[in-house]
Amino acid sequence: MLENYPALTAVTRAIDTYLETAHPSYFGASPSHPILPLKRSKILHDNLWGTNRFSWRELVLIDSPILQRLRDIHQTGLAFQTYMSARHSRFEHSIGVVTIASRTFDALWRRDRDTIKTIVNALALGDVDSSVSKLREEMRLAALLHDTGHSLYSHASERVYSRLPLVESASLELSGIAGKEKGAGEALAFCMALSKSVTNLLSRAEKNLMGQISPEDYVGHINLVNVALMIVGRGPHPFLQFLADLISSTFDADKLDYLFRDAASAGLPLRYDIDRYLYSVRLETDIIADGEGKLQALYTLIKAPNIEQKASTGQIKYRHFETYRLRLPKSAINTIEQIFLCKLMLFSYIYHHQKVRAVEGMLERMLTRAVELWRGRGESDERILQRFLESTDSALFSGLDSSLGDSIVKDYSYRIVNRLLPREIFGASASDESHAEEFLLRSFTTALQERGKREAIISKWEQVAGEELKRISPDLSEMSWPDALRTAGVWLDVPKPPSIEDVKEIVVGGSKGTGVVPIAKILPVGEWTEAYATFRYKIRVFGFSEYWEASAIAARKAFEQTTGIYSGSFYERIKRPRS
Repeated sequence: MLENYPALTAVTRAIDTYLETAHPSYFGASPSHPILPLKRSKILHDNLWGTNRFSWRELVLIDSPILQRLRDIHQTGLAFQTYMSARHSRFEHSIGVVTIASRTFDALWRRDRDTIKTIVNALALGDVDSSVSKLREEMRLAALLHDTGHSLYSHASERVYSRLPLVESASLELSGIAGKEKGAGEALAFCMALSKSVTNLLSRAEKNLMGQISPEDYVGHINLVNVALMIVGRGPHPFLQFLADLISSTFDADKLDYLFRDAASAGLPLRYDIDRYLYSVRLETDIIADGEGKLQALYTLIKAPNIEQKASTGQIKYRHFETYRLRLPKSAINTIEQIFLCKLMLFSYIYHHQKVRAVEGMLERMLTRAVELWRGRGESDERILQRFLESTDSALFSGLDSSLGDSIVKDYSYRIVNRLLPREIFGASASDESHAEEFLLRSFTTALQERGKREAIISKWEQVAGEELKRISPDLSEMSWPDALRTAGVWLDVPKPPSIEDVKEIVVGGSKGTGVVPIAKILPVGEWTEAYATFRYKIRVFGFSEYWEASAIAARKAFEQTTGIYSGSFYERIKRPRS
């Protein structure tokens, strides 16, 4: 299906090249794995969700380098340097997502069996039981592969490779397919599912098993296009959108696992009622708008059966498709509330914690420097992307700095490994505002959340700070201003606030036949996130201890020129004490 998407095609080709080169015994011209006969299935035990049975297809992926590398990628990045026990991996998370997605699917089958049968018959998929087993397997493979696009320390490195022009273009193409913005990690996982490496591995495993596999262990041919689409939240047919919702939506299995797992591993007392969720979850009819015709083009490209686009009407403004979506009833509102509060609290406790932001900011800047050096050596986007695919967390300990031969990369690597973190110099939030600065600071923070303005504002701030550092620090005076900032460990940290966009789209149905209500009308999610942005969310300036005083002076000047705030009392109020 990638012939219409050149950037996604190039990324898929880069993935295949990496896998063939790094793991020839699995993905090369003469592969030998799997060597021994495959097990038809295996029971794996998860510390959170208990036991789950995995099929031979899933096992061949689990036992391959594609999934095994996730054992060496921390789920919460470098948060373990603050929360000592938060050392769980993307591998554990992926296994957990398969388990939760399967239990949700099984709950839907028990509750809405007749609806699912109607869908199978409408799409002429064949025997109902066989078709449902196949859809379930494709959904499980999507859950298993959904995080295979991550590199070292998860989102910290994703923020770097996402800026490669090739990956930016691929993410843009993928966003058109999915109908909403998709990140770099999702683009890589999508391409991984469509790679010939995965296709050939599964085909070879299937040939090895034929003749010894029992009918109940074989659900027929798996369509990896369906798997790839589910990874990014797009069903292979409008009627099958609920399957994609299980993997990527407001209440997807990914979120249900990481909320519970991240909190438990960090030792935080955050919980939601998973049993109530599974008891309540259901299918509801809905529509998918397709005003630009992108979905029609996608479904035509993948030859989805029995597609019928509906014309706009007096009530529905756009051309659209009828669909089935994953929904929770109003009676599950307490569970919905728990899920949203867990997400907000995890941002406060872990994802936006000042020490977590400090160490991950260092890694991001170290990797940005590495990309600059690789580019200086003439390496293409494809090759740099392959470097990120090669890298897991252990790369930080195994000579990444020495292979680059750069003093700044070496210094940052040493500091991260030994937890020599930069200090917070300034920390500003909306609650720090006085009447005099309220408008200026709010305008500044609002502009930083706008994609079209964010990079320009940060660039101006950093240039002013860097030039001031050079002026007042003799040992930095001969450097370029970017190197002065790197040497002093200074940057403006602007994290993404929690998003509530999906909440406005998802509706909660009552009993069958009754109306639907937007979640935002039942729960004050807007007020929650506004309160978070006012009292918990902060824009910070970090700097190494050796340059603390000079960095404070430089940061203040940068703030003055980018915010227009000159009040000395304001900077005293947002300055973090050294003790």
